[in-house]
Amino acid sequence: MKELFVSMKTCNKILTPILATMFLLLLMAWDLSASERDCKDAVSTAEMRTCANELYEAADVELNQVYWQLASRLSDKRREKLRAAQQAWITFRDKNATFASSVVEGGTMYPIMEVMELTTTTKQRTEQLRAHLK
Repeated sequence: MKELFVSMKTCNKILTPILATMFLLLLMAWDLSASERDCKDAVSTAEMRTCANELYEAADVELNQVYWQLASRLSDKRREKLRAAQQAWITFRDKNATFASSVVEGGTMYPIMEVMELTTTTKQRTEQLRAHLK
């Protein structure tokens, strides 16, 4: 068991810098507002987590705006289908984020990875819904 613990420690030492780099690259790839640009300087896990949460909250707000904009243009029948699809998508989003972040399960990067996946998937869904507005 001790060998497994040492192995996990070594794994975390390798994965943490890689995941932190991935996080920073993801931040740079997104179109960030001035307040979010400060997240590029996030060093501690707590700072990264705060930034990741802020990015997810912004993505969720945008998704909800596009969703309601689309829903307002639909007939009652199509609006109900959209609602059902969105509920199924939320279940998928959450389970997918849990799966994707399980690569670092138990580590300090787990919540950050989970929120990053939620953000990425939410932005993708926003673009899917936005396409239906056209």
